[in-house]
Amino acid sequence: RGFSIKKSCNLHTMWLVSACRIAVIGPLMALYAVPFVSAKLQVSDLPKGVLDSEYAVRGEIVLRAGEIGKILAADPDKKGEGKKFPYDKLVPCNIGNPQAVGQKPLTYHRQVLSILTNTGQHSLVSNSTSAADLAAPSSMYAAYPPDVLQRGFEFAKAGNVGAYSDSKGVPLFRSKIAEYIDRRDAGVGAPKTDIEDLYITDGASPAVKTVLELMIRDEKDVILIPIPQYPLYSASIVRLGGQWVGYELQEDYRALDRVAGEKKRTTDYAAALSEGKLGDLGWKVDMEQLRATIAEQRRLGNRVRGIAVINPGNPTGNVLSEAAVEDIVQLAEKEDLAILADEVYQENVYNQNPTGAGHSSVEKKAFLSFRKVLYKLGSKAELFSFHSVSKGYYGECGLRGGYVHLDNIDQGVNEQLYKLLSMTLCSNTIGQAMMASVTNPPDSEGYLADARDSSVVLFAREKDAILAALKQKAELVFDKLNKIPGVQCMPIEGAMYAFPQIDLPSKFVAHAESKGKKPDTLYALELLENLGVIAVPGNGFGQRAGTFHLRLTILPQEEELVRVLEGFERFHLGMYDEFGWPEGVARTEL
Repeated sequence: RGFSIKKSCNLHTMWLVSACRIAVIGPLMALYAVPFVSAKLQVSDLPKGVLDSEYAVRGEIVLRAGEIGKILAADPDKKGEGKKFPYDKLVPCNIGNPQAVGQKPLTYHRQVLSILTNTGQHSLVSNSTSAADLAAPSSMYAAYPPDVLQRGFEFAKAGNVGAYSDSKGVPLFRSKIAEYIDRRDAGVGAPKTDIEDLYITDGASPAVKTVLELMIRDEKDVILIPIPQYPLYSASIVRLGGQWVGYELQEDYRALDRVAGEKKRTTDYAAALSEGKLGDLGWKVDMEQLRATIAEQRRLGNRVRGIAVINPGNPTGNVLSEAAVEDIVQLAEKEDLAILADEVYQENVYNQNPTGAGHSSVEKKAFLSFRKVLYKLGSKAELFSFHSVSKGYYGECGLRGGYVHLDNIDQGVNEQLYKLLSMTLCSNTIGQAMMASVTNPPDSEGYLADARDSSVVLFAREKDAILAALKQKAELVFDKLNKIPGVQCMPIEGAMYAFPQIDLPSKFVAHAESKGKKPDTLYALELLENLGVIAVPGNGFGQRAGTFHLRLTILPQEEELVRVLEGFERFHLGMYDEFGWPEGVARTEL
């Protein structure tokens, strides 16, 4: 209908032309065309650096723990997966997350933050002329101590926390952190801290990753990292396309064997340590091996750009002596290496004795910043120093506050760091405020001298209780682990972790390999299934070839920790009963 012969002929001609195009041009297109690629993102399309990077702290063990947690929550009778779990809750010993296992936040810092974040504070503070106005009977802050009001008022006046700040951080907050650095590193001729060399970040991790980004150009760029290490370093370096090369920390347990002899199960290891009977037992940097590693990398044509140092150690729990810090600073200056000083655990030191009192045969270590030692030596070594609100005795992991401070860094490099960090506009302002607050607590020198007494008593009580509990648990874990046959653990001098070496039977190793698992990974999985304890296998941190380890936090409450250690011993000995005792491990006093 309405269809003419002319139109029909035209359509026929068009059909013939189209057919010719398909017949002639189609094969040519097939011959030369680029293969079709789906627009859908596939794992195979991802960058090699992403696929090759590994982060064991949140890896396979934690994924399985998440599955078990869901089963326990949904199945109060614990009959999930056709079996009963021999526990009704999980104990997270895999990560340094203090408030997740019962630690309470410090009252002072939270009160200061509440002035910043309370919905009614903005107009109240902005219309006030002094902190005293906040203490009026009608004020929601009337019950707050005067020093909290003074600090909160000062912080709130620095800017609206709901707005973006300078990409380096709120200037007032950086000034407060700079005051802390100057107090900590006083007495060695260090220059006054310039806030333009200070960046507040969302925890220390983004700062570490961004500094590494400055240092890595291609696969020839090498960063030296300690082994064992925190896998942020290895994962970030791989992701950025560089190389990490480990320098193994020395792990020598002969002093334990000498003291215990045939009484491994009954020796009081904590007492032996405090009495000096274990000498200088602990993880150590082997400087000779470190120099040899640098030489070997240069022989291979690689560029060694920097050295990462974690002090106090994660996962090792060691604290570097002043002599060890000096050795590293001098090596870095001589070899033109930038130092990445990860010092987030600087408030977690449990055997410090800076006055030198006590047993002369055992070294009592206090934390010394790399910056302080650098200026004491008059060194020109390049230094990036990192700190965080997540650790210490405050443990404010979720607030994500940290900083990186630069010493002896070229101004042009500083400007490039600013450019990279400005791409995220700024770190979260609540974390910035917390970083400024934890570095300037009520008991710090010169702090609000006219008002400090109102908060310092409660603050000191809370702080001392947390640190005393951590010290007690560090000694408990060191002692209990070393009493278990086939387990050896270095002293937990600082941080919040134990990294015991576990002797595994050859049959268990073969059993693990038959399942396609690394032996300490299977050990940690079985520990989770049988005990509900979430631990991280040593292979995620790096370990000497032929050895196996676990990282355990000392953070659970003491009663819970005792149950964990007792259960760990039963599990470990049960594994020996099933797979046989390793050669060289005696059935002492069983």
